Amino acid sequence: MEKIKKQILNIIQRNFPVKAGPYQCVAEQIGSAQDEVIENVIQLKQAGIIRRIGANFTPEALGYTSTLVGAKVPAEQVDAFVAEVNALPGVSHNYGREHKFNIWFTLTMADLNLIDQTIARLKQDFNLEAIYSLPALKLFKIRVDFDLNEDNGDAPVKNGSCPKDNSTPKLPTSTDVQEQNQVNLLDGQIALVRQLQEDLPITAEPFELIGKEIGMAQAEVLQQIKQWKATGVIRRFGASIRHQRAGFSTNGMVVFSLPEDRIDTAGKLLADYKPVSHCYQRPSAPGWPYNLFAMTHCRNPEQLQNLVQQMVSQLEPEQYDVLLSTTEYKKTNVKFFLEQDMQTNSNNDQLFSQARSIIPGGVNSPVRAFGGVGGTPIFMDHAQGARLWDTNGKEYLDYVGSWGPCILGHAPEKVIAAVKQAAERGTSFGTATVGETSLAQRVIELMPNIEMLRLVNSGTEATMSALRLVRAFTKRDKIIKFAGCYHGHADSFLVRAGSGATTLGVPTSPGVPAATVADTLLAEFNDIDSVATLIEQHPDKIAAVFIEPVIGNAGVIPPTMEFLKQLREITQQAGTLLVFDEVMTGFRVAAGGAQQLFDIKPDLTTLGKIIGGGLPIGAFGGRKEIMNLLAPAGPV
Repeated sequence: MEKIKKQILNIIQRNFPVKAGPYQCVAEQIGSAQDEVIENVIQLKQAGIIRRIGANFTPEALGYTSTLVGAKVPAEQVDAFVAEVNALPGVSHNYGREHKFNIWFTLTMADLNLIDQTIARLKQDFNLEAIYSLPALKLFKIRVDFDLNEDNGDAPVKNGSCPKDNSTPKLPTSTDVQEQNQVNLLDGQIALVRQLQEDLPITAEPFELIGKEIGMAQAEVLQQIKQWKATGVIRRFGASIRHQRAGFSTNGMVVFSLPEDRIDTAGKLLADYKPVSHCYQRPSAPGWPYNLFAMTHCRNPEQLQNLVQQMVSQLEPEQYDVLLSTTEYKKTNVKFFLEQDMQTNSNNDQLFSQARSIIPGGVNSPVRAFGGVGGTPIFMDHAQGARLWDTNGKEYLDYVGSWGPCILGHAPEKVIAAVKQAAERGTSFGTATVGETSLAQRVIELMPNIEMLRLVNSGTEATMSALRLVRAFTKRDKIIKFAGCYHGHADSFLVRAGSGATTLGVPTSPGVPAATVADTLLAEFNDIDSVATLIEQHPDKIAAVFIEPVIGNAGVIPPTMEFLKQLREITQQAGTLLVFDEVMTGFRVAAGGAQQLFDIKPDLTTLGKIIGGGLPIGAFGGRKEIMNLLAPAGPV
């Protein structure tokens, strides 16, 4: 990392200037220009090193209750449990750790009863052996301070004409954590809390911009932030860093069991360690004897091991353990005073609870569970054009479009009229119809590489049928797919990469026999050598290569032109068919799909419900000599 970026990060994470023109203050401290500082902060944000710049509030000061929850979750239940936890709006942090208590998350809610009820429900729903609420009894330290100049000899930051803001939050005492005096906020102050818990604008005068949003003068905004910092309402104001990307890749929660009369002394000792970001006294529990917690961030395992040895030598605890962080499932900040959203969440919680009782996980597609973004799934009521309305009447601007099919927006008049007209003639006949031929003809007109087409009920059915067809045509069993590409939930496609690109596929879903996917080989997208290696290792054995020409289920990842052209060439040379899965790209990236956009001619193409405007339908098609193998024209 460049020296200037390290200097900027050291300042804005430790002591972000709560002043007019904060980036000018940073620039003066490091001997740079404001524009250069802002540009570097933007780059750090884009690189994912900076998560957010803003305020972290003390929940108890705002009338909320917070706790740390540790749970023993069986390995086969971890994914479902994590999805359920991440869906809770009050969960800000959720980590997997190396321990029998393997899932740890923070939970903030309006009162302790809600927390207890939530934990009890999780224990019952997942039949957990143990799950404990471990609220903070005393706070010794909360200061995330990654010294990026460490070990590299960089010069320290100098003081400029804009002095540092040396105000520090008041740390609670042993009674303050649970009995923190709640501040009574006026409407304008609540509006400011809402603004400060979002990401601070990266601009020359961010506090002025915030003030304009809520009708408050910049000076008043700055004064209020400083007051809240001084009284502990704001625990910390600054940049939150993704420590793994900043070089602190080894992180562990070090826990100690100590007699009550030694907790204060031990906590103060731990707080003096620079790698310790959080240090709390918490209650012990059955099977969990530890009452002093220290969250540590180190550059490597050796550094952490040495740190723990020093701690143990100083503290001489009765017992201790180190819970290494293995997976970050969620890390964000808790949102306060979103009354309308809280009402929405309350209604959604009720609807979600009802759905969970009769639908696995409460949703009919895992992508709807909000597992990757947190919160309770939103239950929609109706849509029109580019907008959605939930069951509370709240309006949303829709960037999803039913995951693509609603390319004309929701409920366009012409489509609704056509659907009504068709429905009035009957919804299903069980015989051939002219409409099927007309639809197939239209698809073929738009995608000239498709000479014949078979309509089915979904994208999954299309790829599953195409798989059977390519095996019948080539008289070969193996196929190649790419890590990150999704082709529906047919057994043969539910695989993940092993230790390398040439590893045989293994099932990623319980219920899929290993033998079923043994003939599915995995290659790396945009890596033609990984494909060539597989073809060389399995000569005359690979029926087809299935690919999303633009990956859409692992983030939007475009192909290189050279990769697609070489893929077409080597598959033709090997007598292997090329199948474009255009369930997501068809009619979107171009009228003729990705194959038109990139000028590549696949042997087969699969399509999804976009051809039905969002109604359940799919299709697959391609060369006549292949398609004519389908019954009743052929034996497949």
